[in-house]
Amino acid sequence: MSFPMRTPAEGEALIGQPTKPDRPLARSLARLLAAFPDVQEAHFPQCFAPGKMTRPAQVLMVVFSRPQGALGAMSRIREDVARLIPRGEFLDMWPITTPGGFLESVRGARCRILRRARSGKAVTEDPWSLWDRTVCRMRRL
Repeated sequence: MSFPMRTPAEGEALIGQPTKPDRPLARSLARLLAAFPDVQEAHFPQCFAPGKMTRPAQVLMVVFSRPQGALGAMSRIREDVARLIPRGEFLDMWPITTPGGFLESVRGARCRILRRARSGKAVTEDPWSLWDRTVCRMRRL
């Protein structure tokens, strides 16, 4: 499993909606990440970082409330995620510990699979369900 600890700087990666999102994996990832209280958000967009990736792929973006716990939490998350991924396949995971342009680009892709409510409760999301309904409506017109 690929696991860079440095996220690309703003402008180093192309981020957007996947053409064929892996929805079952996204649901499993959201449920897994809900157990980590320091995880404030998780996104599962399609990414391409020229010079770092050979082809576009869905990447798990994990947003932490504080940078201090990110390294240890990402190690535990990586171990748990490894059980969800078929042997021989890879999933890039990028931690995000600071607000700013990169996080806003990730949010702009509209691929959030997990967020924390004000109460601290984890809320899982399917960002592609609305997209599917919109596409279906557009086809009917």
